Amino acid sequence: DPITGQALDKAFDYLSKLKDDSELDKKLELAFGDRFDRDLAEKLITDFSQENFTDLPSIEIISGKNINNANGAFAAATNTIYLSSEFVASSTNSKDAIAGVILEEIGHYLDSQINYADSSGDEGDIFSRTVRGEQIDTQELNALKLEDDSAVMFDGDRDIAIERSTIIPTVKMIVPD
Repeated sequence: DPITGQALDKAFDYLSKLKDDSELDKKLELAFGDRFDRDLAEKLITDFSQENFTDLPSIEIISGKNINNANGAFAAATNTIYLSSEFVASSTNSKDAIAGVILEEIGHYLDSQINYADSSGDEGDIFSRTVRGEQIDTQELNALKLEDDSAVMFDGDRDIAIERSTIIPTVKMIVPD
């Protein structure tokens, strides 16, 4: 799929520039907490800066119903990023949207590599947004830190734990005058 290939190239471009990001430590701590393996994170990011992406998971496009109707998912057990075929088909004019989901799932992958336990909330979404230069306001960050992005997919003969890309509803607080 050409658009997915272009989106993957865009995601790789973001990753290759991470090493030069003056805010990198802040972004990693925001997504993964402050107890991650910094040496391993440094190695992976150095690899990315040298356009070495061989350690990243494979990517498969599958029916969204197999990943709980999510746009994408990452399964540590299979070391695979799954993209919803429906999401990809509906995003043919937006390689940015697909790249965002790919980066989110790479964030889930990175967390599985550099942390001993899953970071709280949706660390993949936080990683994706910060890597792409998006600002996350305090209310949205709090919602992302509380989000449960875990699910289970069935792969023929077994259940596989996944972390997935979903859209969280925006909640507006109304404060009386």
